[in-house]
Amino acid sequence: MKPLIIGEAPGKHGDPTKPCEGRVGARLAACAGLTFAEYLETFDRVNLLDEQPQDAPKGMAFNVKLAVRKARMLEWSQIPERPFVLILGKRAGAAFGFTNIEYFQLVRINTVDAFVVPHPSGASRWWNVLENELQMIRFMRGVVRGLAK
Repeated sequence: MKPLIIGEAPGKHGDPTKPCEGRVGARLAACAGLTFAEYLETFDRVNLLDEQPQDAPKGMAFNVKLAVRKARMLEWSQIPERPFVLILGKRAGAAFGFTNIEYFQLVRINTVDAFVVPHPSGASRWWNVLENELQMIRFMRGVVRGLAK
């Protein structure tokens, strides 16, 4: 099985049937040193929510209760047997119970290794610091190298 990337929800113009594609997917592919087609082939992708209200103030639209329910369903249905899981952003991480966690810290979902990484949408100010972006590039390229072994 492929590694699984878990996002929050489709973006404003995102297609719910194509999770973690669009700008998010393009950024992840670039950080990993992959073409977009290679990224799509390398990772399975899913969002916790099928939609996210777009008229709420920034950060207020994420339905935490629904995300927690979806995270529990994923834990038993799509996560077992994965080499690892990448969780995009601290809100998605919190849906799995990972609060007060540092980015790139190894955690476990049942018996599967998981990492909470910065959400690649660019809305986060984390991306405004060059060293942070370089850290994500190093991490994602290490992930890809590990898969090639």
